[in-house]
Amino acid sequence: MSTYIQCLSRISTDVKQPSIYLTSKNGPRYIFGTIGEGLQRLRDRRSFRTNRLTALFLTGTTEWDSVSGLPGLLLCLNSRGVAIDKLYVGDGQLENAQEMVNSWNLFKFHDPIATEPVSEIYEDGNIQVIPLNFAGSSSFILNMKPLRGKFLAKKAIALGVKPGKQFGLLCNKQEVVLENGVVVKPEDVIEEPETPAKVLILDLPTESSLVECLQQLPSHLNKLKKRPATLKSDLEAELHLCYLFLGEELKDLEHILEKFHTMLQCKIVVSHKSLYADPPLFNEFVAYQSKFRAEFPRFFPLFYSKNAETHLDPSLTAKGIEVLSLQHSYVLEHNTKKESVFIPETFPEMEVTDVEPNFIPCASLSEPQVITLGTGASVPTKYRNVISTVVRHRSGSAILDAGEATLNNLTRIYGPRTDEFIDELQLCYISHMHADHHIGMLSIIERFQQIQQQKETKKTLVVAGPKLYINFCKTWLKSVTGVRFVDNNSCLLRYNPDGRVFPDFSVKTCPAIHCASSYNVTIDFFKTDTAQNFRVSYSGDTRPNMEFAKLGSGSDLLIHEATHGDDLTEEALAKKHSTISEAISVAIEMQAKSLVLTHISQRYPRLPDVGSLFDAENPHSMPLCFAFDTMTFGLSDIPELQSMVPKMSELMEAE
Repeated sequence: MSTYIQCLSRISTDVKQPSIYLTSKNGPRYIFGTIGEGLQRLRDRRSFRTNRLTALFLTGTTEWDSVSGLPGLLLCLNSRGVAIDKLYVGDGQLENAQEMVNSWNLFKFHDPIATEPVSEIYEDGNIQVIPLNFAGSSSFILNMKPLRGKFLAKKAIALGVKPGKQFGLLCNKQEVVLENGVVVKPEDVIEEPETPAKVLILDLPTESSLVECLQQLPSHLNKLKKRPATLKSDLEAELHLCYLFLGEELKDLEHILEKFHTMLQCKIVVSHKSLYADPPLFNEFVAYQSKFRAEFPRFFPLFYSKNAETHLDPSLTAKGIEVLSLQHSYVLEHNTKKESVFIPETFPEMEVTDVEPNFIPCASLSEPQVITLGTGASVPTKYRNVISTVVRHRSGSAILDAGEATLNNLTRIYGPRTDEFIDELQLCYISHMHADHHIGMLSIIERFQQIQQQKETKKTLVVAGPKLYINFCKTWLKSVTGVRFVDNNSCLLRYNPDGRVFPDFSVKTCPAIHCASSYNVTIDFFKTDTAQNFRVSYSGDTRPNMEFAKLGSGSDLLIHEATHGDDLTEEALAKKHSTISEAISVAIEMQAKSLVLTHISQRYPRLPDVGSLFDAENPHSMPLCFAFDTMTFGLSDIPELQSMVPKMSELMEAE
């Protein structure tokens, strides 16, 4: 049986880092590469099975953008009964990887993650993996275990060996003495084992890692020319393939690739940002969202993509160098008499549209605007990413929770104008420490800091969240310049009746009825020369909370979780979430002027049963609507969105 290597992810807006997926001849599976935000959703979309996932090998460095998808992936694996107890890295990243795992202790996990970073040789019955370190960047040498030679049963019988016990002894490499005294040795009746294969996975993000690799790799390969003794084989491992993940800062690709081709003389599969166009990778979601856009173009944006790829020179492709793509699939033959081959995989990518994003600065808004970037609960799925909501006012904007890949989704909407959007942010708010609510926020904070570094007049971003989240940020951020951290506890109404006041807004919180250190919040955007006061209240995850209703009294907008349909009241109670009707009851008690229902359980592939809520005769006087990913609307649009729900439900059912 052959071993398969497939592309799990490639560089794009949706998943910023490359990774590969190896299925061994006996079935166990392995991931090599970086685990960025969005990988979990792409893995599910591509139906990569994880029930036999055995080990993760992290290449490159443990910078946040390289590992930010890892907690979500491990949580998902945990929930499916797949425990990854070790993360394999090069010795240059071992200390950083340990700090990364320690930072997860600040999270609130439904199922705890028990994993340990190690820098050691990995070996099982299928593969051996040796870590390498080039200027602090992890790479790996992958040695396939040699397949045992074929047992020649007919020849054994001809020599007088009896089937059964004597066959077993020979297969276990023990000699057999026949009744006539003749000794039959294993090598007499077993073919020579097949020559094993070697694969390199090189992740070189910086110039220093590239230089060190070119200097040191030949000596590494010479030392390992013969298989290690632990593999019980003196056969030379033949280098079949090299995966070369190159950082964006590296230029002159042709020169680099020529050097590696000359050194290695094998097939090379390369990844570099300049080699890719950037169509959306989540085809089903884009098709689904496009249906909404065709019917309701004002509320659903056309996703940004670009066609700026640089093609490899034909002279390089003629030498066996190709670009890592989602279609990449490689059959790695253990028998060198058979040629390892690339095979096409049916996984079409969408066409590039080169659209110009429709970005309206906050100062030009005619009314408050809401963007429901992600609307799902717990894990990303085909139709809904995890939770994140943006509220924009003429004085600035706030982002309320940010699950994995929130920045990726923003970039799909605003493209090259995403930095303008982030520069307008005044507040990043985290309601509690469940990973699906905050994993994506750190990327946004880091990007805000990078933008301010390039400006003469710098702004400050308020990051309000549980104290544990503040500690988590301080662990990962290189500096806290330009960030003002605020503990949600200091905004509690009982401590600050007027709310925690900032130049353009105030923040008031109360304890949510969910997990420890979870909060509901009310934010007041202050009146400007061109805009009125605007009050928005956000529930985070919670059971119906009358203290929250009091806190947000008279809100112009309530954004409330509606995780479960009304048929799952008992489950909502057990998991401390709200049903649709319960969310509406809070809005009524709050006397909110409008309501957006979000954080929909992923058990509903499209929508829960909403009964008569959205019929023309529904009894609720306040406008209310369901949130869908990337939906963008003004406050006055909510009545129209409410009337659209039956049609949207119909479009989803036709999916």
